[in-house]
Amino acid sequence: MSRLKNSKPLISLVLAIVFAVSPLVAQQRRAGSPRKPAAQTPVAAPKPTPTPAPAVAPSFDALLGAESYRIYVEVRTVGQLVRSPAVTDLLGPLIKSASSPSEFKTMLKWLNTQSDALASSRIMIATWAGDAKLPVALVAVEFASAEEAAKFDPKLRRFVPTLLATPTPTPTPKKPADVATAPVLAPVLPSPRPDSTPAPPPYFIKQAGNIVLISEKPVSFRDLAPRGTPLLSEDQNFATARNRFASESIFVYVDVKSIEKEQVEQYKKYEEEAKKREIEAANRPTPEPTPIETEAEIVDPAMDETLPPPPPVESLPDTSPRLEAMPVQTPDDGNPAVAIGPPPPAPDPVLSLYSLFFGGATKWPEAVAAAIVFEGDSYVLRTLILNGSDGKGGAIPFVSQFISGPALVPESPNVFPDDSDFFVSVSLDYPQIYESMLKAVANMDEMAKRFGG
Repeated sequence: MSRLKNSKPLISLVLAIVFAVSPLVAQQRRAGSPRKPAAQTPVAAPKPTPTPAPAVAPSFDALLGAESYRIYVEVRTVGQLVRSPAVTDLLGPLIKSASSPSEFKTMLKWLNTQSDALASSRIMIATWAGDAKLPVALVAVEFASAEEAAKFDPKLRRFVPTLLATPTPTPTPKKPADVATAPVLAPVLPSPRPDSTPAPPPYFIKQAGNIVLISEKPVSFRDLAPRGTPLLSEDQNFATARNRFASESIFVYVDVKSIEKEQVEQYKKYEEEAKKREIEAANRPTPEPTPIETEAEIVDPAMDETLPPPPPVESLPDTSPRLEAMPVQTPDDGNPAVAIGPPPPAPDPVLSLYSLFFGGATKWPEAVAAAIVFEGDSYVLRTLILNGSDGKGGAIPFVSQFISGPALVPESPNVFPDDSDFFVSVSLDYPQIYESMLKAVANMDEMAKRFGG
């Protein structure tokens, strides 16, 4: 008990310290405990807008479709060609001539000043469009890089307006009624008119990659080479001609097959329209003729007397020649036959020989290609006729019997003297020429039986 009494002060001191420190510990625990965040509604993050991919410009060889244009011209190494002595001697008299157009002279001078920029460039000229939405003519200039094309683009935009000036619209004059009804004292303010807006330029210039396009109206690459159609460079005739004339300065290609196809479609369209007009004319009701009253007597209202009818007109004698029957002895049965009219004239041997060589249907080739090369002081023109896989065609389309033969290397140039002025070498296919002449003779006989002669 004595020990318990002695420890009471110590126990009371410990309890006092515990009760004094407990609030401070509770505050530290509350301050140190993290607060729970308030509940928030989730916000959807904005989706990034996809940026459209830049349009990839096609290459020079993949620019046109197979049937986009009928005539294709390609000029290679333009800058070197303009400064070559052969071209300078050829175009010199044209520039000095007073009859040459001023636009032609201006263009040649400008090309001469830009010969360094066009030293290794190619120019493509396409015309005779196969679709109405395409421009009539298209010019494309190819450069070695897109940077060179970007440098040449502003120069071209400054030069083209000097050749093709933008037409200025003419303002429409006011009507007299508008002037009379306008107030006199009120100031007249110029009102904008739709016809006073500036007219668009008669040309279109577009730079895409290393190509610069020039045309008379806007055009897109998709219209030039539609999807799903073969390219012009993939056409067999075009590829054959271009590979044959790969080193010439000027290359020309004419798609004759597509031209004939277009003409056939036009003829069919004209025939359908003519048939429609005939059907409409046949179904159209015909007006009934008005009856004409005939009287036996003619009454003069002035004399008020009845006049006798006019005397009948006497018919004139028939003086036209008549055909008489002429007996003709037939060699088969010996019985005489009757022929009407004079005997047919004898055939003209000159006319028959002309029809034999120049008769028959005209057969054009599928394509014609040409190339011009300048070799020193001479100008060389090379041509190529492409007949396709159907068969051989004539070298001259309007002479169907003139069928070319296999390629040959003549020995006559090694025999003829150096001062020969004219030399022709021809390779002919005689078996096909003979068969073609037989067909021409059969056609002549059929025409003679049908129409006489």
